[in-house]
Amino acid sequence: VDSSIRIVSLEELKAVVDEVARDDEGKVMLREDMMALVSPRVFWAFRLHFPGRAVHDVLRNGEASEKVWDWSWLDGRERKKSEKNQDEEGREEWNRLIDTGEIDDDSKVAEVREKEMERDGVAAVVDMEEVILDEAEVKRKRLDRLE
Repeated sequence: VDSSIRIVSLEELKAVVDEVARDDEGKVMLREDMMALVSPRVFWAFRLHFPGRAVHDVLRNGEASEKVWDWSWLDGRERKKSEKNQDEEGREEWNRLIDTGEIDDDSKVAEVREKEMERDGVAAVVDMEEVILDEAEVKRKRLDRLE
């Protein structure tokens, strides 16, 4: 575990999982590979609390959440096309739109905005995780003072 990462309690981990699982688009960040990239703190919390176990197995068993979720989407592998194929398809689509007269400046703006919204969605989930963990830290400190 990276010593610069604050340890997340099991209760905090469950709160984060439940919050992220609620978001249909954001829940992809609960895939182990995405989690390691986007949220190392949550990734290492899984490693700490469930050593030697795959995240998807822990999620399916309901051990990392307070609520019951449909984890069947974890079975599907998100296949991504190579960058070369994406570029080629993009050029073909772009040429088709130009040839048919369907493209104008507004459609390009809409495309750019859609991509920005996708990036903003990732940032929003990361921000949400930070808020949840910070609130849990405040609660933990209050409890420590009462004891």
